[in-house]
Amino acid sequence: MRLQSLANTAMNRLAAVLYWLHETRRARLLLWLMALGGMASLLFVRPGVVENAIVKTYKLSEVSISTANIWVRINGTLLPAKGYQTRFDLGAVELRGGRFIPMTHPNATDPLWVLDEDLPTYSPGMPVTVSGLIRLGTGDQPPLYLQPGLPPNVVLANWVGRIGTVALVVSILFSALAWLAHFAHYALPSLVDVTEATSSAAKAPGFLWYGDLGKEYGEVVVREMPCEFGATVHEVRFDSQMPTLPWRVCVRRLRSAQTTSLATRFGPMPAARIHFEDERGLTRRAVFAANSAANRDQVLQVMGLIR
Repeated sequence: MRLQSLANTAMNRLAAVLYWLHETRRARLLLWLMALGGMASLLFVRPGVVENAIVKTYKLSEVSISTANIWVRINGTLLPAKGYQTRFDLGAVELRGGRFIPMTHPNATDPLWVLDEDLPTYSPGMPVTVSGLIRLGTGDQPPLYLQPGLPPNVVLANWVGRIGTVALVVSILFSALAWLAHFAHYALPSLVDVTEATSSAAKAPGFLWYGDLGKEYGEVVVREMPCEFGATVHEVRFDSQMPTLPWRVCVRRLRSAQTTSLATRFGPMPAARIHFEDERGLTRRAVFAANSAANRDQVLQVMGLIR
């Protein structure tokens, strides 16, 4: 019995969360932001490049074609006076590209060209350590050059991507569940049978209403709304018990009804899912719960007598 009570509470709270997610503008915006953020975070994922993001210390003489696309840390002397500017000739237009500066070292026979961007502060002719990515040049660029910079934090980027993936999956999952719960009027079934539901709901309001209130009330959707039952010769009425939110739903003709028990904040309660015509002749669906199976069945019997 304890397990059933916990299950009932969990189902009711899930229904309340799904109602909030689907019927509240801020919640819908939150789900959209989670989905968009999750999709954007996937751009940060860099699988299989963790090993390439480690900065390794190399001697200038060790740099070759085999070190292309590797992050390195190299010590040498920059000679800005001997640098040159790349240009791209497009006929009548000449575009200027990057500027390259040679780096030399006493133990190296050939200089390493370094892109003159994001360089650390240095004094010409004095040794300096530069970190960057070895790249292969094209066109007017050197065959091999060092692009200064630091590698991206791949581990952090992948963690961001994983968190974003979880956010995306959660937003899609809860959006789908909220959409499905909307068609069930946010009235989730209880795991307790009708007999036990009747005894546990003795202290609950007489009736609870689940569903939209109709065009007259702006198609507002409510759940677990306490209400009163009344009947005339031509219709059955459910009236709000809340003075701050007055409403009335009229049932002029019952098309079908399915009995069940619901998980509510008052515990499991006998209920019925009804398909009916309202006072305007429009067909609608809703759910009502009662504090006893006898009261529920009496309401359904009265609905069945209306012509």
